[in-house]
Amino acid sequence: MNDPVQGSTGTLITPIRAAGAIGEVRVAIRGGTEIFLARADEPIPTGTTVLVVAVAPGRILDVVPWIAPDQP
Repeated sequence: MNDPVQGSTGTLITPIRAAGAIGEVRVAIRGGTEIFLARADEPIPTGTTVLVVAVAPGRILDVVPWIAPDQP
């Protein structure tokens, strides 16, 4: 079973300064918001919307920058 946070989007509140480095992301889940550690394969600045692509032990989320699809 997948973790319910996988596939969610969130906002980076602490930057990921280098590939594999740790930042922090705020994710809306379970009727509120929670802060998780976040890592990525590339640097990502604070304020970027990210997509959670995997969940690791220790409340660590693998994220990628999220580009919302164009809406008609």
